[in-house]
Amino acid sequence: MLYCFLDTNIFLEFKPITEINWLKELDASKVCLIVTSVVVQELDNHKSGNNSRLKKKARKWTAFLEKLDVGSDNAIRQNVTLRLDLSEPNVDTFADYNLSASVADDRLLAKIIEFAKRNEAHNVVVVSDDSAVHLKARGQNLSDSKLSEENRLEHESDPIKKELNELRIENARLRNTQPKLQLGFRDATSKLRNFVRTWNDFSKSHISESELDDFLQNERDRLQFVRKEQPIDNDHFSVISTFAVFQKIVTNGQIDEYYRNVDEYLERYRGYLIDKSLASVFPHRSIELNFALTNAGSIPAQNVEIRLDMVGCTEVLIHLPEVPTYKPTPPAKPEPRSPLDINQFLPSSFTALNYGILDYDTDLGPSLEEWTQESNSSGQNWYEYRIKKLKHHRSRDLEPLYLWFQECDEFPVKVGIQYEVTSDNMVDMLTGSLTVLVAQSAP
Repeated sequence: MLYCFLDTNIFLEFKPITEINWLKELDASKVCLIVTSVVVQELDNHKSGNNSRLKKKARKWTAFLEKLDVGSDNAIRQNVTLRLDLSEPNVDTFADYNLSASVADDRLLAKIIEFAKRNEAHNVVVVSDDSAVHLKARGQNLSDSKLSEENRLEHESDPIKKELNELRIENARLRNTQPKLQLGFRDATSKLRNFVRTWNDFSKSHISESELDDFLQNERDRLQFVRKEQPIDNDHFSVISTFAVFQKIVTNGQIDEYYRNVDEYLERYRGYLIDKSLASVFPHRSIELNFALTNAGSIPAQNVEIRLDMVGCTEVLIHLPEVPTYKPTPPAKPEPRSPLDINQFLPSSFTALNYGILDYDTDLGPSLEEWTQESNSSGQNWYEYRIKKLKHHRSRDLEPLYLWFQECDEFPVKVGIQYEVTSDNMVDMLTGSLTVLVAQSAP
């Protein structure tokens, strides 16, 4: 009879002990498998552990062992029995053989040593999958053995770990089958960069408020109207008065209307001067930013939205300013007229329409694929760009933006750009930063 002491891992990592061919494994004609108290305790601990796979197996085997007769040899296969020996080793055994009662492996070995001495049996072996147990057994002159790999179980995945692994695989699959976007500055070699160094001469200055005020005051003085005849207070003359019917004269109402038109003209003239100044100064005090968006993913990006926040420049312009193509025309000065002039009696709305004042144009909002400016309640601005579709392995140049520096005293100027890029079929938002370093002259 070969007495075989089983380690706990035999129950957890191998086929069921009732299915293993022990006679072949141990090269014996009869085998008695012995399970000690330390093994029962370790199986019991696994029942409340965190590993659901081990927990399930431990519950199965403790239920199996509970049905056995303690101290008896229970037949489990032909010429193979199983015995439960739940007595604890003697304290002296630990001291005599330099073993520790607090170490599970030492408790198992102490039990084997006592069994061998008590039964004067030399045909005792410990079967384990633990290298430490094998080394300690040999140190105590005990025989040890391992089960062949054909009896080892393929690890059954923990359900939670299995689900997490499946989620990881699915997440990786989604990431590999989604757009992969990159935003940057387009350089001369058609590569994307997140940093650009540029320069400008900043030689011209934008028109100042005081210069604007001087221009407008001179224009107002030039347009002053001097009345040559005696004014008539009432615009609506009495048809009974022969004098009022036949005399042509400039009325107070004409003069009031003229000065209202002058105010409107000066406002348009002010805008004209600002636009003209901006267009002439712009090439000297601005930087053009050329962005490009690349999709290196495996599928097209759908409904892409790009958002930029900029810090460090005076202003960002979406469109290149152009020199105004016409100069506002000042209003004609009042001409003397008689009360029979038909225009005196036209309804005000018709008169306004006659002179092209009314405007019913409707703003339909920005179209796709152009920059738009958005603002929050605190006045912070950001810039958005929308692309309906960007095919995979393609790149697209965006409409340029222009950094405008109205005042700039210290160089170099560093402009930071924070960006966010989203797409309907992209899992995560793309975020990053770009940097523009502006010098005053060429290096």
